[in-house]
Amino acid sequence: MLVTTFVVNYKGRPYMEGLTSNKGFAGALAAAAVLVWALAAGALPSLEAYLELVRLEDLTLRSELQVLLAADFAICWLSERAISHSIKLPEMPKSRPGQKLTPSQALLPRG
Repeated sequence: MLVTTFVVNYKGRPYMEGLTSNKGFAGALAAAAVLVWALAAGALPSLEAYLELVRLEDLTLRSELQVLLAADFAICWLSERAISHSIKLPEMPKSRPGQKLTPSQALLPRG
């Protein structure tokens, strides 16, 4: 669920590199998501033992956990999109050619 928080809330631009262009971070998040999914499915028993995780023997419980992980991501992503569209944030001011705005300068009122 922590992976979901990073994926859904990461904005990137204008202050940082976007998630689609930040291949290292996107790959690390994808690998973490696959690892969590595999652990929930019980596909890595040796890693479960090494991490001292309680093995879920009941197949129904494993399935419910995987559905919960998927639902968590979907609900977080949809609610973030809905809130982002309902709250309009001010746009970043356009810089003149050759001018670089720092984040603090961009937030100052113009006038």
